Amino acid sequence: MGSGANRSFDPIYLEKWPEVKGPLQKLQAILERESLAPSGSRLILCVSGGLDSIALLHLFHQLSRRYHWQLDVLHFHHGIRIESDEEADFVRELAHRLVLEFHLRETKAFQVGTSSFQEKARDWRRTEALKLREEIGADFIATAHHADDQLETWLLKWLRGAHLSGLQGMSSADPPFIRPLLDLSKDELKNFLQEEGFEWREDASNQDSKYLRNRVRNELLPLLRELSRDGIESRIRDLDAQSRLLEKDLELRYENWSTGAETDSGLLISGIESEPEFLKREILVRFITAKTGIALSYQQLEKIIALINDSQSQWSFHLEGNWIILRKEGKLFCEKKMDC
Repeated sequence: MGSGANRSFDPIYLEKWPEVKGPLQKLQAILERESLAPSGSRLILCVSGGLDSIALLHLFHQLSRRYHWQLDVLHFHHGIRIESDEEADFVRELAHRLVLEFHLRETKAFQVGTSSFQEKARDWRRTEALKLREEIGADFIATAHHADDQLETWLLKWLRGAHLSGLQGMSSADPPFIRPLLDLSKDELKNFLQEEGFEWREDASNQDSKYLRNRVRNELLPLLRELSRDGIESRIRDLDAQSRLLEKDLELRYENWSTGAETDSGLLISGIESEPEFLKREILVRFITAKTGIALSYQQLEKIIALINDSQSQWSFHLEGNWIILRKEGKLFCEKKMDC
């Protein structure tokens, strides 16, 4: 990897530059507050050609001399829309005009409308970005998630039944991935591009209501903004902050409990029965997820808690993927039933 990850911002050098304003100022603030992209870093910018990522590209390009960054542009071609070729050409030409290295990753493995398409495509993009980072020795991979995406992510977790300690949006850093635009709204990014005279491409699939995220963006969020008199952002931020505090508290409690706890041969029920209810649930979630890879819904968790509290005899609880939670001999076990 490059050495940028070990460097810090150089305030002496930065003072030589005039003060920036607007979106550039907000971006600089989060970069320095979170130490997301230290001076001299080599950064991969994921650019689709849409409004968000084009704003990311121009914002970083305008700050690149100030921070001595080396920027690479990465574009993903999913091979599923007729506009994909034109979008790839648009991003390639823009990168060349800005004298930046352009990288294209293509696939024909996806078919739009198939089960879990968005999740599979996201995993593919993440894998390809990590491969490129290894190839070129980059320090960080920047994505264009912004404040509106943050709201959508929180609401999607709420709709899908996240636990209180996990009811949070995205973090600004998930090394080597960074999300430097989380303090900026989509309207701010759009205004920046329009004021600077920069073009972008519209992805028609963002209006397709068959995707839940699109319905949250286009239907639910506008309604919530209206009903809350534009206060939904601050209310979700408050809940997000409380969830993070709860998560930290549970993390400390779990670490204290797990010291000396042995779960390789099953989870001893008597070892959790006297623990506070929140911690008991955290222990169960971590144990089951570690064994099965399944993220339990709250309803599933509560059913398992009820079985533990109501029955001393042997029982089983079925999860997806042929996994079974078994109680026997005073312990919980996770076993996978083999297909016949």
